[in-house]
Amino acid sequence: MKKLLFVLIVLVFIPFIIKAEVDGTKVSEITIAPKAIKQLTKKQEDSITKVKLITDSIAIANKKAIRTDTAFVSSVRGVKNSKDTAVFGDYIKVEVRHISYLIDVIATGKKDSIILFIDNIPLEDIHPYLIGRDASDSGWIEFHLDRKSKFLAKMEPSFKKFTDLKNLPINVGVKGNAPLKAGVHIHLYYIDRNTIIITFCIMILVIAFMLFFAKKFHFLQIDNSKTARYSLAQTQLAFWTIVVTFSYIYLWIVNGVLPELPSSVLILLGISMVTTSVAAFIDYPADGKKLTYPPSNGFLWDILSDDNGVNIQRAQMVIWTLILGYIYIQTFLVDLYIRDFDTTMLALMGISSGTYALLKTKERNEPATPALSPVPPVPIPDPVPPVVPIPDPVAPVVPKAE
Repeated sequence: MKKLLFVLIVLVFIPFIIKAEVDGTKVSEITIAPKAIKQLTKKQEDSITKVKLITDSIAIANKKAIRTDTAFVSSVRGVKNSKDTAVFGDYIKVEVRHISYLIDVIATGKKDSIILFIDNIPLEDIHPYLIGRDASDSGWIEFHLDRKSKFLAKMEPSFKKFTDLKNLPINVGVKGNAPLKAGVHIHLYYIDRNTIIITFCIMILVIAFMLFFAKKFHFLQIDNSKTARYSLAQTQLAFWTIVVTFSYIYLWIVNGVLPELPSSVLILLGISMVTTSVAAFIDYPADGKKLTYPPSNGFLWDILSDDNGVNIQRAQMVIWTLILGYIYIQTFLVDLYIRDFDTTMLALMGISSGTYALLKTKERNEPATPALSPVPPVPIPDPVPPVVPIPDPVAPVVPKAE
């Protein structure tokens, strides 16, 4: 009876022992007064040992449960380089211990509610790309640092230079909740320096080839002669062709995906093509009479002037082409997207090019008709008096003698 009463008392105190383990109190054994232990029989000691084993088993199980309920981030690495380094636009893997608690308990099974935290900033529009887990309940979550993310874009001003490196804390969590516990960092670049060098080397080669062919085939000049004047319309078309090609290749290499070309860029190229076609039609009219131009006076002078000197329509077209070109180049180099010009800017460019094309007809230098040399007057001879015929002499009539 005493034995049974003792076991019941021990079982009553088991929850308090377990709670002590949960609260962090180190209770490794049941504390019993030494005098009471001496008075126990051998059978009672065996019963205490069994109870102690049961208590330890329950405590161990509770410790495992407690660890499972504290999911945390253990490491991070880039998918491409397998290091703790990444660039905007890259994919990264975040390793999470006890990932089941994160997915099933915190996120309540909604994987799309899991988001990435960088520098304690919740990136609410960056969700898991892939999720994996193993038998030990550790797993990894792959995220895409998409440059189109509005929340990631808020971090861009902190990168003063394109190649700045930031060592930032990284974490995961659920939207609307605090992130998990973590002590890992990632080295984050805005743009990879090697990518910039490779891209600019490619574009320098492209520009060099363009200049070589322009010099060899004279496609920036009015006709295929070395001394011909440079054409403003053809120069503008070549300028936009090089800039748009450069931006497309640059963003493709930097972002890793093919960029989208806005419709305004296509309209801009179309304006340049139409201007070039109209200028060529004026320079080579349908009647076959080729216009004559003085020889080239240098590239800049040729595109800004006609036979009468520098004119306003050419200068206006050059100025607005350079302004829009600067805006376009600055946008894709700094903000890493292709600029979509609004209708006002396109209308302004169209008016400038149209004015140049219309007024180009006044630049026409028709071939001069050679003047006829005066014909010397033909001397008129003096009038000859009429010739009176002289009658033949009549022989005198001699009367016959009778």
